[in-house]
Amino acid sequence: MPPAYPLRSIVYTALFVALISVGAFIAIPIGPVPIVLQNMFVLLAGLILGPAWGLTCVAVYLLVGLAGLPVFAGGTSGIGKLFGPTGGYLLGYLPAVFVTGTLSAWLGKRPGWDILALTAGSVVVYAAGVPWLKIAFAMSWGKAMAAGMLPFLVGDVIKIAAAAAIAGKIRPFAADTVAARKTVGMVFQDADTQIVGDTVFDEVAFGPQNLKLPRSLIEKNVNRTLEHLCLAHLKDRHPATLSGGEKRRLAIAGILVMDPEIIVLDEPFANLDYPSSKDLINTICRLNQDGRTIIMAAHEVEEVIVFATRMIIMDSNGCLAKDGHPRDLLGHLEAHGIKEPCFSRMGYKAPPWQR
Repeated sequence: MPPAYPLRSIVYTALFVALISVGAFIAIPIGPVPIVLQNMFVLLAGLILGPAWGLTCVAVYLLVGLAGLPVFAGGTSGIGKLFGPTGGYLLGYLPAVFVTGTLSAWLGKRPGWDILALTAGSVVVYAAGVPWLKIAFAMSWGKAMAAGMLPFLVGDVIKIAAAAAIAGKIRPFAADTVAARKTVGMVFQDADTQIVGDTVFDEVAFGPQNLKLPRSLIEKNVNRTLEHLCLAHLKDRHPATLSGGEKRRLAIAGILVMDPEIIVLDEPFANLDYPSSKDLINTICRLNQDGRTIIMAAHEVEEVIVFATRMIIMDSNGCLAKDGHPRDLLGHLEAHGIKEPCFSRMGYKAPPWQR
């Protein structure tokens, strides 16, 4: 959860401490390690709270149990639990929630990536718990895995699927303005108005830094985004020295690094020459092919109409006038105050400058 909302983060952290505690009460003893629901809530905390607050949540849960409150499996408590067969699993929750939250922040909040992050967190729990069980009970590796991992794999698959589904349902209710900015990003008509960094690298890093992501993760994401938008060779340049097209791509990079699902562009071709417009079209199409929704506000549509899959025309009162596929609206644009593309007037099937 973002640090800009500490009260909200504290409330969600307390809620997940309670959920983990309730999950621990739901225990089925089958051997030295019982079947519990607490690990599902631990990993879910990583998805919803993020690495920092997720780690805080699990640490609070462990401290509460070690202090004597009955929040461990089956309503047990006390420091002795750390030296028992489940001690490794309890301690493993700390790196597991951090790994889950970090991967979720890095990969993006989509169902497939959620499942990958949850699976990685589960692997971390077993990596801590099975060796601990082997030592605590003087078992062989085979017996430790048979007692502390194999009986739980099918249940863990179900828990991972359930946690991913729950995360998809509750994220909208737990959302805030920072989360919204990670879902929808907007590129202004005048790129200069949203560029604040002293270098190209600093500009792209601005958003992730405000989320207080780990420095290594910020550098990795920024470098990857710069490479993707062909700006890596300019990363040490001051934004004021860039061309209009490069500034527009830099503004897109500052949005793209936040991994939004939707990118909104306001008059993206304003004041761009022909080569810069072509480069920008290629960039926008590539982003769309990567699975992102592109919404574009434009008065002149010739550059993008052959790529668009839907066109919405608003009247002077801001009301919906037309909504349909662009090719179905060609020939009727000027009735709504939109310049008919030259290729449409001349009978071309595609703009000559894009052939």
